[in-house]
Amino acid sequence: MALPFFFYHYLPNASGRALSHPDCVSILYTQATERGYLASLINAVGLGGLAYVRNAPSLIHVAGHIYAGALHGIRVALAEPAEAVSDQMLVAVMLLALYEVSLFWDKRKVELKITVIRRHVDGALALTELRGTGQLRNRVGRSIFLSLRTEVLVNCLDRWLRVPAALTNWMNEAHIFEHPQEAPAARLADIVVNACTILASLKERVTEKSNVSAYICEILSVDKALESWANSLPDDYKYSRSPPLKVSAPTLFGESDSYPGIDIVHTWNLHRCTRIILHQALFEILSPHTGSLPPQPAISYSSHEQQLQASDKMIQESSRGIYSSVSYILHFCDQPGRSEDMRGACILPLLWPLYVAGTTRTATDTARQRVIFQMQKIAEVTGIQKAKSMALGIQKSYLSPPVI
Repeated sequence: MALPFFFYHYLPNASGRALSHPDCVSILYTQATERGYLASLINAVGLGGLAYVRNAPSLIHVAGHIYAGALHGIRVALAEPAEAVSDQMLVAVMLLALYEVSLFWDKRKVELKITVIRRHVDGALALTELRGTGQLRNRVGRSIFLSLRTEVLVNCLDRWLRVPAALTNWMNEAHIFEHPQEAPAARLADIVVNACTILASLKERVTEKSNVSAYICEILSVDKALESWANSLPDDYKYSRSPPLKVSAPTLFGESDSYPGIDIVHTWNLHRCTRIILHQALFEILSPHTGSLPPQPAISYSSHEQQLQASDKMIQESSRGIYSSVSYILHFCDQPGRSEDMRGACILPLLWPLYVAGTTRTATDTARQRVIFQMQKIAEVTGIQKAKSMALGIQKSYLSPPVI
């Protein structure tokens, strides 16, 4: 039962619609029924999801036992140079993160889980270093690298951390072997790196007037680059407004956009989250100083009050874009003309954008309630417990007054 559950939620190509990184999928299909650490991880993830969907706590213990065996197998395999740099090893490290964070997220152990996922990401980056430039020429290696790049960027944006130099170095290398269809996402990744650098500096809480003004200019400069990115996209990256799908009203946010592909919608949502986080950072800088700082020549607004209003508008627009992507993502894996249960592989990249939009300073009560409902539904259908934890986090922010 665990294997079909995993295939259904994380390898949903039976619908005939290609999911992200098909080469990674082929590795999982090949290894799933064989003996070894990768097969054990697949079973552990499948059993973990079943435990929550079927309300069968005993399966959690079994999944944990299998997972422990997989960890032992990975440690043994890492001692073999050829196995340590194999594609299946890097895929296995990504599955470790899926098991630890997405399926067994406990609100009482959030910091512990964050530490665990950091270790997995650090491990994946270390393996990337060992694999060398050749991985960027190989379709499988390149697919895995692009997935890892997104994971690291999201983690750094969410926690206001600088992007590790190891990743930025490989991002520069990846440009050399870049396919035309990858170029827009790669350009966005470079901009996100700059955004993370500024946010990490802001964590130092520098409050001198000269530094505040400089940070405002830097944030607006990166935001301008994000705006230019959106305006310069090729036609095959653009989306269009379409009628909402006929599903229950609480799962929708009013509008529905249609995209050329699942990777593209997730790229757009990374763009939207970056703008939201930057503009909320502006509020953190400006609100304590509104009226006390003189307008800066480099800023295109006549006053800081106008900047706050413009930031509110941008946060609202970006949040609407995230909400309008929900229907497309939820139903990407449906059979043509038939609505089926949501799939975990499509849903995972949506969780963080929904959380970001649902916790903005401009989020309405209705929007928060619908995000919470959607998160709870995701946890119920897919077994992804991170969705339930995020719903609780949004509910907490919804009940508590915003702190600026």
